[in-house]
Amino acid sequence: MHTSPLDAPGHGDAGGLNVFVAETAAALARAGHEVDVFTRAVSTREVGSVEVAPGLRVHRIIAGPCRPLDKNQLVEVIDEFAMNLADFGPYDIVYSHYWISGLAVLRSEWRIPWVHSFHTLARMKAETIATPESDVRADTEQRICDTASAVCCVSEAEAHALRTLYGVPAARIRIIHPSVDASVFRRRGPKVKRRWRLWNRIPQDSVLVLSAGRLQPAKGQDIFAEAIARTSTDSGIVGVVLGDPPPGDEEFAEALRRRAQEPDLAGRFAVRPAVSRHDFALWLAIATVVAIPSRTESFGLVSLEAQAAGVPVVAHAVGGLPETLQDGVTGVLVDSVDPDAWARVLEDLAENSVRRRQMGRAAHTFARESSWDDVAKDLADFFSSLD
Repeated sequence: MHTSPLDAPGHGDAGGLNVFVAETAAALARAGHEVDVFTRAVSTREVGSVEVAPGLRVHRIIAGPCRPLDKNQLVEVIDEFAMNLADFGPYDIVYSHYWISGLAVLRSEWRIPWVHSFHTLARMKAETIATPESDVRADTEQRICDTASAVCCVSEAEAHALRTLYGVPAARIRIIHPSVDASVFRRRGPKVKRRWRLWNRIPQDSVLVLSAGRLQPAKGQDIFAEAIARTSTDSGIVGVVLGDPPPGDEEFAEALRRRAQEPDLAGRFAVRPAVSRHDFALWLAIATVVAIPSRTESFGLVSLEAQAAGVPVVAHAVGGLPETLQDGVTGVLVDSVDPDAWARVLEDLAENSVRRRQMGRAAHTFARESSWDDVAKDLADFFSSLD
């Protein structure tokens, strides 16, 4: 409800959840299932239904004013959203994503098998982030856990949190890892890389370290900036962040942009707007390394996308991120948010082109071991097993 699968990741509240919903919905439709996706209209121009592909429709329904709302404001329009869901159906199963959509299902009139995916959990985030989520969110997540037919997780880390922090029995949890579209995220030839670097004003001989995601403290772009500042200017490292702030995090984003202009980072670090999926795939292709310094992460889809493009990943060893790469083989896990530790890892990779190439080859193979069609089959089998 708080975002749409039609939105590009990195814009507003759009991220890996959007990709997961869009890709699994499309794959389920390709497999012959009828899929309706519901989200809230944020503009009067987009109210209504769109047939995205045969068997797949996205319904943008009215709930509150037709403009972007932050998550606290969304809670106030849940009842209207839930009431309008009654105009659709009947359905065999409902599959909701994130706690706000789960609350909409709780308040809806649907009495059918219900699977929920959280993607992020308040109590899990509280273990690594100083600013806690609201009690309303944690309490709602508990109600969803107690009421839904089953919970689908994207990682073992998330499943562990559900068992230990929410008391969900293991029998009601299914882990289904996300995948990657290998036709989009792939290695590119030297001519394409040269042109894309030239077009985006990235020096051809630089070590481009790319980070992408919503601009917010949870994603750790401030850690990334300080790490770049601590690398030697002789290393050739250039850091680029791609992303926009979600509602409420504009101040963090502005502080990050100001930091990029300071003398020790000017010309070595940049914050750029989020881009389309097509352009993001090209950015990954020209990256030397992809950095994921998130303070909390249930999975980390960018890790798989980068590896599919043949790029090694440096990621914080938190949440589900360790499940997205092979430490020392396809990338490096950093067991710290200390910028000095990150700078050392980045400089080591910058200086060792042979190691980077070896990791890139292994990463490319690792990330392509499954497809979204495989994920959809696992989901369909899971749905069929529910009474």
